[in-house]
Amino acid sequence: MNDIVSDYPMRRPQMIFQPLILLAMLAIAAALVFGFFGALHPALDSFSHLRAHLAVLLALLALALLAFAGFRTEAAVALLFAFG
Repeated sequence: MNDIVSDYPMRRPQMIFQPLILLAMLAIAAALVFGFFGALHPALDSFSHLRAHLAVLLALLALALLAFAGFRTEAAVALLFAFG
């Protein structure tokens, strides 16, 4: 019983950061997709200049999410999207 109670403070920050990292990955993936539609609107063309930077940032966040146990599938898909 003491092991479960002593592990609780270590698990709490991990549970908070998992959804935050996932939301950040979704926002970066959306910005990355917007860069491909630059021919449709000039505002979307500004995202095309940052495609390489966004891909690296997406890969770094996916690697950070792989360290946690909850969203491994989402992190693996994000890595494929970043390097694909």
